[in-house]
Amino acid sequence: MTENDSSRTENHSTHPDPIPPREYDSAPPETSDAAKRGSAAMQGSPLSHHPRSSVMRLLGLGTELAGFTIVVMGIGYAVDSARGHETRYATALGALIGFTLGMIRFIRNVRSLNED
Repeated sequence: MTENDSSRTENHSTHPDPIPPREYDSAPPETSDAAKRGSAAMQGSPLSHHPRSSVMRLLGLGTELAGFTIVVMGIGYAVDSARGHETRYATALGALIGFTLGMIRFIRNVRSLNED
């Protein structure tokens, strides 16, 4: 260790923390009027209680809708392939049925989310 290195180490150990620890009051901070108004406006919203979990639930429902469509369309595609159809009517019908089933489930779940 050189002389410069040892002086650097000594300087770090002798300097106080650049940011002193903050002393907190026992009373919680007051809420601003704007925050209170925003909170009151959100009370009727489906996202009012747990915003992050509600958003994740809606994202899951969207994924489920896409999943229903793809799975049932895949079944239609398998039927078309097995039967040797040139025109993919079963694939199109499967996509419509899958989307319809997924949309029905999506609407029911969103309605139940709004009722909570």
